Amino acid sequence: LATDLVGRATNNLPVFILSSQFSPAIVGAYTLCSRMLGIPISIIGSSLAEVFKQKVTELYHTKGEFSFFFKKTLKSLVLISIIPLILCLLFAPKLFH
Repeated sequence: LATDLVGRATNNLPVFILSSQFSPAIVGAYTLCSRMLGIPISIIGSSLAEVFKQKVTELYHTKGEFSFFFKKTLKSLVLISIIPLILCLLFAPKLFH
C-alpha cells in the first residue's frame, strides 16, 4: 500500500514540477504523451514479469538459483531497448522541431 502511494507520487511528480513552470496546455500535452507511451510499456512489462516470475520460480525449485537467467534476461532487455532508444534520439528532434 505504501509502495503504491510512493509509486503514484513519483509518477505524478513531473506534472507538479512542470505546472509551476509551463502553461496548462503544455502540461496537458506532457500528461497525454506520458500516458499514451505508458500503455504499451505496461502491457509488455506485465507480460514479461509474469513469464519471468514463472521461470524464476521453476529454476529456483529445480536448481536452487536463477542468477544466470536473471543476467541473460537483463542483457536481452537492454539489447532490445537500445534500438528504439537510438531511433528516438536520432529522429525525435526532427519530428518535434
